[in-house]
Amino acid sequence: MVFTDIGDHACTLRGYPGVAIADAGRVINATRVLNGFRGDLPPLSSPPLVTLRPGGSAYAVVELRLYDGQACYPTGAGAFEVTAPNTTSTIILGTGITMGRHGICSSLEVNPVAPGTFGARVGT
Repeated sequence: MVFTDIGDHACTLRGYPGVAIADAGRVINATRVLNGFRGDLPPLSSPPLVTLRPGGSAYAVVELRLYDGQACYPTGAGAFEVTAPNTTSTIILGTGITMGRHGICSSLEVNPVAPGTFGARVGT
């Protein structure tokens, strides 16, 4: 996920966005992890303070892993909900998110915000 400062003044972000998939009354919240599954993310020892100038961006990686034999939430489609760090307003980024052959397992994770747009395709 990429967060962009669309205001006229600099802002700061620190910590984790709220990430959830909601489906038919169930809410699956992402676990906050400092360093996730991907080996190519910069290693962190604590969530960084990110200062964004107007037009500047920060990103947070959301990861999902499915394991055979692990207790999973049922399959289906849900809404992908995000709350930016330092805010209380949740937005829905998409509906009809497919939860996969086994459903969503307990390994839905979100990493803290970091400066830049690592791996993002901005503007598409």
